[in-house]
Amino acid sequence: MKLSALAASIACAALCLTTNLSPVSAAAKDFKGVSAKIIMRSNPQRVWKAIRDLRDGSPDDVRTISQSAEEDILEETFDDLPVIGKAKCRYREVYKPFERIDYRMIESDHFKAFEGSWVLTPTDSGAQTVVELSSYIDTGLCIPFVHQITNMATMRNVHSRLQEVKKIVETQPKRKLTEVPH
Repeated sequence: MKLSALAASIACAALCLTTNLSPVSAAAKDFKGVSAKIIMRSNPQRVWKAIRDLRDGSPDDVRTISQSAEEDILEETFDDLPVIGKAKCRYREVYKPFERIDYRMIESDHFKAFEGSWVLTPTDSGAQTVVELSSYIDTGLCIPFVHQITNMATMRNVHSRLQEVKKIVETQPKRKLTEVPH
């Protein structure tokens, strides 16, 4: 176990160095999670819609408990987590349309913390959007290198989600992504 945890820690450092992704958010000194940014060739409205569509397109993993214009309460199931295996998490998403989505855990069967944000910053006169996804998960486990292992897995997920949104935004016809938040 110690050897694999050390290998995971080294892999996390290598991932951060080779993908030019920051393991901590520059915006918050106390933030203990991971953060990555990517530029998308689209306006913030289309990026916003793609983020929401991606989440809503996973009904097996994410279930909406309640909805309003300002926030949603969601329950998400995470499979294949390092050490834990499977976990459920209920969390609140708070919306500032076309600018940011903040999320924070309400309760979980395994996590001690689950929080983060999507931040959309228009650039190039609104033709492009810088998208930053930050996420912090505390599994509550007391094993060596637990934060490094968790952050490595979280960074893979952050990078994957950013790439999924980018693919949706930059390859789907404009008529499929409306500019109305839901």
